[in-house]
Order: sequence, then structure tokens, then C-alpha cells
Amino acid sequence: MRPLPRGGRFAPVRADEPSEIRAPRVTIVMPAYNRADLIGESIDSALAQTFPDFELIVADDGSTDVTREVVRRFRDPRVTLLELPHRGMSAAMNAGVRAGRGAYYARLDSDDLWHPDFLAATVAAMERPPRVGVVYTRASTFADDPRLREPDRGLPLMFPDQPFESMLVRDHASAAALVRVECHQRVNGFDETLQWWEDWDFWIRVSRHCAFRHIDRELARIRIHRSNTSRIDGVRAWAARSQVLDRAFAPLAPLNGDLVRVRALAYRNAYFDAGLHFWHRRLLKAAAREFRRGLRASGTPATAAARLAYLLLLHHFGRFPVVREAHRTLSRARQRRRRAAIPTI
Repeated sequence: MRPLPRGGRFAPVRADEPSEIRAPRVTIVMPAYNRADLIGESIDSALAQTFPDFELIVADDGSTDVTREVVRRFRDPRVTLLELPHRGMSAAMNAGVRAGRGAYYARLDSDDLWHPDFLAATVAAMERPPRVGVVYTRASTFADDPRLREPDRGLPLMFPDQPFESMLVRDHASAAALVRVECHQRVNGFDETLQWWEDWDFWIRVSRHCAFRHIDRELARIRIHRSNTSRIDGVRAWAARSQVLDRAFAPLAPLNGDLVRVRALAYRNAYFDAGLHFWHRRLLKAAAREFRRGLRASGTPATAAARLAYLLLLHHFGRFPVVREAHRTLSRARQRRRRAAIPTI
């Protein structure tokens, strides 16, 4: 895929509107830990936004390399370095949001990239009625090592106009999203006690209170590499994925009929996702264990087995553009059918 444009497409700050007086509309929060080799390109993609009214807060989580020196080389007045002790990405994100002045914020990880129109598109969608709390887009994945390829992200809500049920079944929004700060504050931000899947946990909690809007455009690129957190601690991280659902469903008991069906889909997907990760790494016993758990959790083993077969085929052949496009077309067709039907789960 053609690289995203870099550098320079932004309006200058007006001399009669000093940044310390006039708050920007958007805060970009970039959590970073030892990303000296990649963070410059990510900052470039933020500064290349066609929507200029933002501040960029790099929340450095106690890096031990030269990440902070790389950030200091950027002379754009909208870039701020927030130097923090090493407490994890959730703590860095929360600190960055607290330091921000915008009514909205967007997370841009220090190894990912945005299309130049990301902020322009998401701000326009955020400010279009009816009111929503989160706007998110599609995102492609890319890797220098083709063996690390992962499916693209940012699918439409599985259940239209039901963000909570949709987020339980699939982490739709973690790729690229714009968030009202008030929604972040309402759920007390990211849970700093979680070591993995803090973003999915956050979206589940936000989706109970705030409406979501999807932009069906690929406006971000997610870099996959061996130093991603879920790859460094892959076995433990993926084995713990279902624990996010344990936390989400615990306060909802007893469940009504609709949530019972959602719960089955949610655990099926969580176990299948973990199994696919282990399958890719050739940890076949671990993969088989997670697949069995998913089949049992689904409540409909035959249907779940067909779904698993489809996912395995997609996993092996998804590197081919024609297969990815066919998958997108099928996903959009399913979404249209759901929207045409009376919303039921």
C-alpha cells in the first residue's frame, strides 16, 4: 500500500491567538515507550493533518532510549512532550488526556500512522447530529515482515445503534477513534491495573454511556511488529483475553435473553481470536485449546465450526488483496442486512 503522506500540510498558528489562551479543538495523545526508531514518522503523520486545530501531547512512559530527544527535535508549537515515570500505557494515556485542552481527543500510538484527512473526517462526523461520543474509522495493518500480517480493523458496529453489545462481541474501535473528553472522564479513563487489552476494556465501558459513529473509510494504518505488547507477552496476553469479558459481564448478572446470546458470541470470538494467534505462532496445542473453548462457549457448535473454518482460511490467505477485498465486501453486505432488519440480537 502506498505510504501515507508526510510532513507540513498545516496552517500556521496565528500570532494573535496564543496557544496558552485559545484551547485547540482536538488533543492528540501519543503514548510512547522506547520508540525512538518509529515515533518520528508517527509525529509526521499527525502534523500532516489537513485539520490544523489540534495539540499533540507525547506522553512518554519513562523511555530508556532516546525517544524524548527525538520528540524535542520537532519545533512545531503544537507538540508537547510530557515526561512521565514508567507506569504503563494506560497511565500514560490518562495523563495525556488530563494534560490536554481539547474537547475531543484521539490516540495515535507512536508506531502507527494517520491519513492526512483523519482528523478532518472524524471531527466533521463528531459534530454532525445526532450527538455521539465516539467516532471511529477503518484501519489497515502493515508489517515489514509479511509473516506478521493481521486482519484490518475498524469494522462497523455488529449490532447497529447498539455499541455496548457490539463492543462486547468485537473490539471495533481501538484502531483509530476520536473521543469526547467527557466520555473518557465518565468512565474514569483507562484502567491502569490492566496489563493487556486495556483499550478493549475502555471501549466496553464507554459504550454503555456514549453513542458511536463509524466512518467507512480507511484513515489509519496500524504497524504490526515483534515489539508490540501482545507479541512480547503473546501467550499470557492472549490467554487472558477472555478476562476482559469476565469483568464486563460480572456486574450485569443475571443476564436477559439478548445478553445471553451476546455473551455466547463474545466468548466465542475471544477464544477464537486467541486460538488464531497461537495457530499463527504454531503453538498448536494452545490453539486447539482455545478453539475448543470457543466452540463450547458459542452454544451452537456447528455454526461456530463453520465460522472457525472461514477465519482459518482468511488467516492463511488474507495476505492476498483480492481475499481481503472479498472479506470487506462480505462484511459490508452482512451489515446492510442487519440495518435493513428490525434491530434484534
